[in-house]
Amino acid sequence: MTERRIALATLFGFTPFIIFSLVTLLSLSLGIWLAFAAAFVITIRDFVETPRLRALDGANLLIFGGLALVGGFVDPNLRLLLARLAVEAALFALALLSIARSRPLSLAYHRADARDRYARLWRTHLLITAAWALATLMMGIADAVTLSAPNISISGDFALGLAALGTVIVFTLRFPHRPSRSGDLPHQEQIGAINSAAGNNL
Repeated sequence: MTERRIALATLFGFTPFIIFSLVTLLSLSLGIWLAFAAAFVITIRDFVETPRLRALDGANLLIFGGLALVGGFVDPNLRLLLARLAVEAALFALALLSIARSRPLSLAYHRADARDRYARLWRTHLLITAAWALATLMMGIADAVTLSAPNISISGDFALGLAALGTVIVFTLRFPHRPSRSGDLPHQEQIGAINSAAGNNL
C-alpha cells in the first residue's frame, strides 16, 4: 500500500464529519443527512467485512443518526450552530478519550499487519488523533463564541472552521504513515495498547 493510500485510509473515518462541516455551510438538514448516509455506508461495509465496529464509525452513526432524528421529528427548527457545536463537542470528547486510553481513533484504519508490528505507528496516530481533537476544539470554540454573541459575524466563524478543517486534513495526508524498517519495533508496554486499538477500538 502506498503512502498516499495509507493516508487516505486514515482519513476515511473522518469523512462523515468533513461532509457535515462543509455541507452545513449551505444547508443544515442536507449536511446532517449526507453525513449520516456516509457514516451508515462506511459502518455497514466495514462491519460486513470484519466482525468489529471501529469506535469512530460507531460514533459517527450515533451522532449523525441522532441529529437526523432530532431534526426530522423532534425539532425541525434545529439551530445550525447548536448542531455543529454538538457534533464538534462529541468528536472532541471521543478523540480525547481515545488518547487517554492509548487507543487513538485513527490507528484502527491502518493496515492490521503494520499496526501490530510498529510502535512508531502508535505514536503517529496519537499525533493524528490529537490534531483532530485540536481542530474540533477550535471549531467548537468558534461556534460557541458566535452562538453566545449574535453581533459576531457567522462568516468569520465559518472561515476559522474551514481553516482548522483544511489544516488537519492536510496534516493527516502529509504526515509520514510508514514505519521504518529497523529499530521501530514496539516496546513491550505498548504492545497491549496497539493490539487494543487494532482489535477493540470501540
